[in-house]
Amino acid sequence: MTSPKNIDSCWLLFDAEKKGSENQCRGLAEALGVKKIISKPIPKAPFLRFIPRQFWFLFLRFEKGLLKGISTEKPDLIISSGTRGSVVGAFLKKKFQNTFLVNILNPRLYHGLFDLIIAPEHDRLKFPNVLTVLGSIHFITPERLEKEAALFKASYKALNSPIVTVLIGGPSKGISLTKDHFVTLGRQIAHLHRARQASFLVSFSRRTPENFKEAFIKETKGVPLEIYDPAYSTKPNPYFAYLGLADHIIVTADSISMVAEACSTGKPVHISSVQKMPKKFRYFHRLLEKKGATKPFLGSLEKWNVVSLQGDTERIAQEIKERL
Repeated sequence: MTSPKNIDSCWLLFDAEKKGSENQCRGLAEALGVKKIISKPIPKAPFLRFIPRQFWFLFLRFEKGLLKGISTEKPDLIISSGTRGSVVGAFLKKKFQNTFLVNILNPRLYHGLFDLIIAPEHDRLKFPNVLTVLGSIHFITPERLEKEAALFKASYKALNSPIVTVLIGGPSKGISLTKDHFVTLGRQIAHLHRARQASFLVSFSRRTPENFKEAFIKETKGVPLEIYDPAYSTKPNPYFAYLGLADHIIVTADSISMVAEACSTGKPVHISSVQKMPKKFRYFHRLLEKKGATKPFLGSLEKWNVVSLQGDTERIAQEIKERL
């Protein structure tokens, strides 16, 4: 295992369409205090889906396609994530040799190709070069939340307390998030407003289907809420401000990174769950609830001694520094 003396430059390799992967890579790089961070999104290559991942290396030696835009200048550190990001990271590790390679999430490749792998506990990946986190790596910090909340606070000054931030995802592989779920969630939000005079900051995901949004908006008509829709909004993303301003947070169960980011705030996080989820998602949500980081959302707002996940990213960064 090799490592650089100083972490001056870092490449972030991630699947181009996965913003969550980029956020995790950047969060770790920032926690490490890297001076120069360069994002290198890896584009889709449709033909590769017919080829087993371990054979992709045969195609990467031709410096085009997945390697488009990759320079020959060696970074001190590469942080990779995602299907294509991990393969390209492993390829470049072999090519550059003395570059330190950290992969976030299970790469589903031979673990020895990486200097370190940061895997969530629910992946149950156990090798000497694996460090585990309960949720996911992120770049949520108290300072960032406070700064963003201050920037947006004037825009939402008319909202009554308690302010409830609602983070809404969408259906994905193995997760049955349906239109009916959005109808129910909308009705629960409307009930909360009547019962608690609560106000709401709602953020849709790029995965949220249009008819699901419409169903939710119809059920929450008349409720004081602000909605950020990344599919249409031209304004700056208020995601961090929403987290910073919240008294309570409600999150749909389909996104592990979104749930982990909410849990890093130290605020009560309520999970709007679904019946059908992959085993690793169920295990993840059980761990969080058992730890005291979340509770199921059943239509009311609860208070408890919340356990924050804030320290995970800093802990991993410190362990990496020690190994370097």
